[in-house]
Parts: sequence; C-alpha cells; structure tokens
Amino acid sequence: MIRVVSGTEDPPGIFPLVQPGTGPSAANALSGTAHGPVVQAGSIGQIHFHHGPERGVPRQLAPAPAHFTNRDAELDELDRPVAHPDRCGLVVLSGFGGVGKTALALSWLHRARDRFADGQLYADLSGADAGRPADPATVLGDFLRALGVPPEELPAGTGPRAAWFRSSVAGRSVAILLDNAWTAAQVRALLPAAPSCTVVVTTRRMLRSLLADGARFIDVGPLNADASRTLLLKAVGRQRISAEPEPARELVRLCGGLPIALSVTAARLASRRLLRLGETVAELQQEQRRLGLLSRGEEVSVRSVFDASYQELPGPARSTYRAMGLHPGPEFDRAVLAAATGLGRAALDEPLEALQEAHLLQEVRGGRYRFHDLIRLHAKEKADVTDTAERRAEVLLRIVEHYVRRTGQAAALCTPHLRGAAYEFAFPEADSAEFADRGQALDWLEQERANLVGAVRAAADGGLLAAAWQLGYLLWPLFRYRGHHADWRAVDEACLAAARELGEPELEARTARRLAMLHHRHAEWAVADRLLHRCAELHARSGDAYGAADTADAQAVLALARGDALAARASAQHAETGFAVAGFPRKAALARLLSGQAGVRIGEVATGLTEVRAATALLREHRAQDPFNAARARLVLGESLVTAGEAAEAAAEIDAGATEMDELDSPVGQALAHSARAELAAARGHPADERRQLAAALRLFEHQGDEAAAAPLRDRLTGPSGPA
Repeated sequence: MIRVVSGTEDPPGIFPLVQPGTGPSAANALSGTAHGPVVQAGSIGQIHFHHGPERGVPRQLAPAPAHFTNRDAELDELDRPVAHPDRCGLVVLSGFGGVGKTALALSWLHRARDRFADGQLYADLSGADAGRPADPATVLGDFLRALGVPPEELPAGTGPRAAWFRSSVAGRSVAILLDNAWTAAQVRALLPAAPSCTVVVTTRRMLRSLLADGARFIDVGPLNADASRTLLLKAVGRQRISAEPEPARELVRLCGGLPIALSVTAARLASRRLLRLGETVAELQQEQRRLGLLSRGEEVSVRSVFDASYQELPGPARSTYRAMGLHPGPEFDRAVLAAATGLGRAALDEPLEALQEAHLLQEVRGGRYRFHDLIRLHAKEKADVTDTAERRAEVLLRIVEHYVRRTGQAAALCTPHLRGAAYEFAFPEADSAEFADRGQALDWLEQERANLVGAVRAAADGGLLAAAWQLGYLLWPLFRYRGHHADWRAVDEACLAAARELGEPELEARTARRLAMLHHRHAEWAVADRLLHRCAELHARSGDAYGAADTADAQAVLALARGDALAARASAQHAETGFAVAGFPRKAALARLLSGQAGVRIGEVATGLTEVRAATALLREHRAQDPFNAARARLVLGESLVTAGEAAEAAAEIDAGATEMDELDSPVGQALAHSARAELAAARGHPADERRQLAAALRLFEHQGDEAAAAPLRDRLTGPSGPA
C-alpha cells in the first residue's frame, strides 16, 4: 500500500509518490492545496485508502478538584498572553510534592476549556514504574491514537512519532497537560510547534533549561493561612470550624499550607463527625506522629510524595538532606551545613543544587536555607530510619560545636568579661569567618536565636551535656542586651539540668545564679531566693571566693528590687570586698554602684551619690570591655542626681546614657533610659513628659517580660493619682 499525505511536513515513513517506470526525472507535480490522502500518478495498479476512525475531540483531563481554593495570582499568571507568539504557549508549574500543582493546572485548563476547541490531552510523565519516567515515545503514541491515528499505522521511535504529532496538531487549538515531569528533555520531545497550542507542565523540579523553549515558570508555594482555612471550611463545614476557631487556626498551621495535608486532615474529620478539631490538633502537635497522621495509604499521603522526591536525589544530596533534618532550628546557613556534613563549602554546591532543584530546600536569602515544616519532619524521619544512632549523634554534635564556636566568638566581642569554661571540641573547625565588630556579633546572635536555643535543647536531650551547657552559657550577651526571657528560661533550665547530671557544682552554681536573676525579673522572689541560697552553698563547699562575691551581688540586686534597700546595701558592700580581694575591679565597681544606689534610697544621699560617682568613673574605664554597664552607670548616676536635686547635671548624664543604649541597640537599656527620664520629668514638674516616658519604659519592660521592673511603673501610670 502506498499512502501520500499532503501538507508542509511529511510524517516519517510516508514518502511522496514517484510514477513507476518513469524514473526520477519524470514530472510529478501537485499544485494548489489538498486535505486528506492524495495520489497523483499514472498507471500504478490498485490503491487502497485507509482512513483512521472518526473520533470525538479528546478531553482527557480529570475533573477539576472540588475544593480548589484561592490561587488567584497563579491563575492570573496562567491567563497572561504568551511571551512568544510564534511558539506554543509553555508554562511550567514547579513546587514540592503535595503543594497543589496538578490541582492548579486542572482548574485553569477546565476554566479555559473554550479556548481549546480541538481538545485537551493529558500524560503522567512519572511513568507506571516507580523510579522510571514515562517514555516520550509511549506518550506520543497515546496522543496520536487520541487524535485518530490507528495503532497499526504508528511509526516506531520518539523522533518519527514527534514529527507526526506536530503535524497532527498543526493549526489546531489543543491544550496539553504534562503532569509530574522529570526532565526538560522529556518535555521537549512532547512539545507541538503550533502557536495555537498550550502546554502546561507540572514538576517537582525546576527544569530551568526549558527557558530556551520559551517557557514561563510559576513557582507554586503553600497556601496562606486564609486560603488554607477556606479549603478546610469547604471540606469540613462552617459549623465545625466556627465552633473551634483556635484549633482550626492551629490545624492550618500544622498542615503548613500544604493542600494534600489539609485534604487528608479534612477527609479524616469529615468521616468522623464526632472527632473534635482540638483532638486532631493534639495528635498532630506530636512531631513524631505528624507525617503518619497526614498519610492515608499510598494514594493520598504526605509521606509518599516526599519519599518520591527523596528517592530521586543523588546519594550526596540524600545524605545532606538527612543531616539537615537533624538541625534543631528552622533556618540555617552554609557554614552549619558544612559543619554538619563534614564537607567543604565548595563540595556542598552539588547537593544543595539538587535539593533546591527538587524543591526540597528553599533558599530564603543569600546563603541561608530552610525546609518547609513537614519536609523537615520527613528529613528527620529519613535520618532516623537510615542512619545509625552513632551517626545521628555525630551530626548533632557537629552542629552544636559549630554554634559553640561561633557563639563563643560573639560573646568574646559582646561580653569579653564573661568567665569561660573549659571545653574540648570533638571535631575540627569548619568555618573560620570572624565578626567585624560587636554589633555584627550581636546581630548574628539575634538572627540565629531560634537555632541556638534549639541546639541547647537538642544537645541536652541527646545526652551531649557538656556541649549543651557550654552553648547555653555563651548565650549571655543575647539575653543581657536583648532580653528574650522565654528563651533565657528555656536555655538556663536545660543548662542547670545538664550541670547537675554532669556532677559539676561550679557549672550548676553559675547557671543557678543567672536563672535566679531571671526569676527576679519576673517577680518570682521565692524561686530566686532558693536558687541563690543553692549558689551560696555550692560556693561555700568549693571555697570559690569569686562565686561567693557574685552570689552576694545577686542577692543585693534582688533585695533592692524588692524594696529592701538596707539589705541590698549590706550585700553589695560584702560583694564589693569579695571582688576586690579576688582581683576583679570591674565587678567590684558594679557592686559599689549598687551599694551607692541603695544608700541614696535609704536617705544617705550624699554618701550614696559619692559611691555612685566613683563607681561610674571606674566603669567608664572598662567601657570597651563592658559598654552596657558603663552606660547603665550613667543612668543610675542621673537618677541619683535627680534625688540630690541636681537636675541639670542629671539631665546630661541621662541623655548620655540613653544615647549609648541606643548605640548598643539594647531594648533593656532603652527601657532603663526611659525610666530615668521619667524620674527627671517628675522632679521638674512635667507630668505629661513623665507619663510619656513611663509608658515607653513600661512597653519595653513588658515586651521583655520583666515584671519586677514593669509593676511599679504600671502602678504609677494606673494608680489613683497617677503622675500629677
């Protein structure tokens, strides 16, 4: 049989007819336009024409998802005219598994159905066999059959089928959904040439090289909280959501904006009408159970979609993925990645590229990365089931020791007077970067705060007690300058337990003293007293003169805050003597400042002011080492001068101290400055300014959780008389 097809492109394997017996020089021309089978010949014998069966327009798409919610920005982007009018419209929807790429594509294609009068084709490029992508030749065969080509007439091979496919859709308006694409080459083989066609690709990879084919890229991320709540409401019903609004919000957070997670949760709630949202939240809050609860078999499973992406990673990327699943915080940089994996920064390029290409890791800003919360749980789960306990402990120790080194460098700049403790590192330094100055060091501590606090907890829970204590102890400049009382409490409680388990009384005493001061700031006087009493016992047993003086100093601070200025003066004088004998002049000056402050409060204004002046002068000499207390001393001196009736000099000292606290960017110090300015305003008879300064100080103290400082200010603002 000879079949001749007219058109601008001859399908492979079908050749123009040459008249038999006339030779290649014989004329055989066809003018005009013909559609369908055409033969132009002399006498060639019998010819049979075979037409493919008449078929309807192919509409292969699955139904649009019932609870599709709020992808307006992405839908608008899909509606945008194509950038290359001479090519088919190619749009790549990329994002990690379960984020809703296919739902978005189906919703848009159904919405735009009228634009594609000649049909909609669909292919799942993930393939029928796990780990083996679909063969483009097979997909092209399916497409051609859907377009009316008889199976027996299909040519073999990707190239011939692709050419016939392009011919078949030339001049037609067809939409093609290529779902779960693996590679750009796989997609490229399936692209029509017709500008009237549109191809939408969904993929867990980035497929950047499709840019050369005119692709537009849309990154499909998690739903926001409002859209997630709407999806849940559609599936579960308004009545149940309205009955438990707080659990509903927490449920949305725990699902991380992931449509597949929300769908699994909604299906469970819908099938169990008596199950309360609060019960579901309580279950999902258990991290070790969350992935399991969000996976209902293989068909709808958060775990399985992440597993698929993980299995496609090269070996080094899988190892990096598991290592960072053990990272104790939400975000990390390349330095801690290098420490955790033991790889150099250059060697991290390939695994990092692979993880980002698979949408398993997101670069949030230059050199900093984060997992989606559910992906982080999956990475940790993979580490738990793949790596040995010894390997996991090693990775965690590498991470914690990296933070110990960096935090130690920051502490050396911010609080160089902090007494260190011996620590023997198990692993060599992986990062030699240094901080330029105190400000940069303090900013780094703030930026890494969640990671550092998480690392202390993880190390303590993992039995890395010495590392846990060392890291927690070195976090003092963060708490001294910035407050963060909840983190301070969590860190010091973990450190106290670690010190006790290690059997290190000196480490226990140091932590107990610091924790006592936190309880004092929360006006938890009995707990603070008990901790300081324990400190005194431990120092007495060991004969630690510095420790004994330090405990007396803390007891003086506590007594002054409670309004017992006489006890405060006695303890401060005891501390000053102890520090002087032990050879710590800066600490002796701090104790003297406290003694003078107490003296002013009990009415010994002249003597107290003299002590405060002397202490301030000494602390100014130590300003490079301890700028916070040098600035604080000026504020204390200003308040003492207010009491002594020296308003002009008081204003100068308070202004200078406030400026220095602003330079240090310390909310704690700024609160102290506002408090001092309130005293000055009261002495000058300026009630409006006094109220303004009290309110500013109160706001900062309350934000830090410093109830001991906040309570008297609040009383002055809300009491019967208030500032006069």
